[in-house]
Amino acid sequence: MRFCYIRKRRFFPRRRLSRRQEVLLARRVIALVLLLALVVFITVSLYNKAAPIAAENAVTVGKNRMENLIQSTVQEIITEENYQYDSFASPITDSEGKILAIAVNSIRLAAARTLVLSRLSDKMEAGSAFRIRVPVGTLIAPKYLGGRGFGIGISATAYTAFRAEVISDIRSAGINQTLHTLSIRVTADSTLYCMSEKNEMSLACEITLAESLTFGNIPDSYFEYGNGGESP
Repeated sequence: MRFCYIRKRRFFPRRRLSRRQEVLLARRVIALVLLLALVVFITVSLYNKAAPIAAENAVTVGKNRMENLIQSTVQEIITEENYQYDSFASPITDSEGKILAIAVNSIRLAAARTLVLSRLSDKMEAGSAFRIRVPVGTLIAPKYLGGRGFGIGISATAYTAFRAEVISDIRSAGINQTLHTLSIRVTADSTLYCMSEKNEMSLACEITLAESLTFGNIPDSYFEYGNGGESP
């Protein structure tokens, strides 16, 4: 019995490189590796240089964004709840119309404060991330190219905790006139992340809930009702 051996023919036969070709190939590989290393070095350097600049811009944008959010949210609640001065307070006068005291509904004020904090927390949870656009010249060389070039979109995220307090202010508004203002001061403490940077920022906004101008001298005290307390 005969056995036949068929020799496989290579479609892509191996070619042995000459010494010169091997040296040339090695040089090209080394040049490519060095080029990639240079690109990575430049990219990392630019990133590290641009990160603080981008974060600074993100803080500015974040504060403006937060202030607008607080202002619009409080005004939205005032409109929805139809808050008026008599929703929270009323002056107490004698038979001659002289203001003796101002009665303040502390429970309703506390409910308004709680509603503001709840609405702000819900809005921030849904929109904690935002984007800024910084000119490329500002990122590369802000001293010489600040504000120039096309804008680069950069993502930022702010995690915010809100605090609020109701402020009652009574002051003279002219001859025999008293202005009573009820306002809410909202403080936002945020941790902002942008690129590799982490920044802390704080912002306080005071928005008027209601105010009233009445005739008579400034009373010596005002009373809180709804919780049985009294405040001088």
